[in-house]
Amino acid sequence: MSERRCGWLGFWAWAFAGGLLLFSLVTGLSIGLFVAPFALLALVLVGWRTRAWPESLGALTGFGALCLAVAFLNWGEAGGPDAAPWLVTGAVLATAGAGGYWALTPSSFPYARR
Repeated sequence: MSERRCGWLGFWAWAFAGGLLLFSLVTGLSIGLFVAPFALLALVLVGWRTRAWPESLGALTGFGALCLAVAFLNWGEAGGPDAAPWLVTGAVLATAGAGGYWALTPSSFPYARR
């Protein structure tokens, strides 16, 4: 069996898979039905090839990235949904995911005593 990937590469793989999953859920019965199998495949592959903790915090960052994309697509659009809740939610989720991973990874502390 191959070695599981860890580090920021695993984190970003989880972010991609999480963002894809949320995209399939948000788009629901339109394109989401076609994206869902790819999202599930991405989750299975990422779960199999990377470490689950703390790299899975990348899924939060993926959720946040999708929320930020929705906010920027609706920015200043008359009659559309308000972008502010999407913007705040996206910023909180992306920061929580990346900040949490950074805080939980020992290699994030270059001057730590060993």
